[in-house]
Amino acid sequence: MLLNLFLKTIPHIFLHIHKSGGTSLMNSIDANYPKKKIHIIDGADYRNSYDNFKNQPWDYRKKIDLLRGHHFFGSHQFLRKDAVYFTMVREPLARLCSLYNYLREIDLYSTINKQDMDLKQFLDSGLAMAADNGITRLLTANDFDKVPNGMIKESHALEAIQNLEKHFAVIGITERFEESLSLFKYKLGWKVLPQVKADNKTRVKLMEVKQVQSFFENNDDYCKYIHADVMVYRYVYKQFQKAIKSLNT
Repeated sequence: MLLNLFLKTIPHIFLHIHKSGGTSLMNSIDANYPKKKIHIIDGADYRNSYDNFKNQPWDYRKKIDLLRGHHFFGSHQFLRKDAVYFTMVREPLARLCSLYNYLREIDLYSTINKQDMDLKQFLDSGLAMAADNGITRLLTANDFDKVPNGMIKESHALEAIQNLEKHFAVIGITERFEESLSLFKYKLGWKVLPQVKADNKTRVKLMEVKQVQSFFENNDDYCKYIHADVMVYRYVYKQFQKAIKSLNT
């Protein structure tokens, strides 16, 4: 209980991993923090938006209770002391499938649709950072300017796990959304859990998860694009199981 009271007084950082249910979570998150003390990183222009956040005067940054958006691990160093993260993680194959379909739907990278790229071409193109072990990249601050496409290693997964152990108060699982919300409420000292609205859902499904699974089963060389995320997800799932068991006892 004392830990929960402490967590209410320090900054919280929602590290929004692409296509992991974060957008649907926003109403629940924002309802638990004063509006004037929320700072949002714009996912459509996250580099400039993140730079803008870092360059804000300390008098502004020290008052932030919630920082959220698509950004890399490390933002805690720009907030007041003892800031903690929380996030939602999705099974890597399902997340990659959703990402591929979503980018085809919104035509964010026009080359994908113009060339009618299949999954193999999409991964090789390196157009979307989030497609190449995107969970691990966000949890370790390894954008393409640090680690090129297809070059994420097992060591990066271990670094991500270390960051999760040291800096994250709670980690949810997309596939167990309602349980994750209950865990967030308990661990972060939230007062309310508003009704969740399923936002940012992909309507056009050019590829199914079973096709993605079959692709990797038959293309071992391409497992380099998901292997680190698989390691991280397995760790998170085990920790989640323990946390839920503890919550229910």
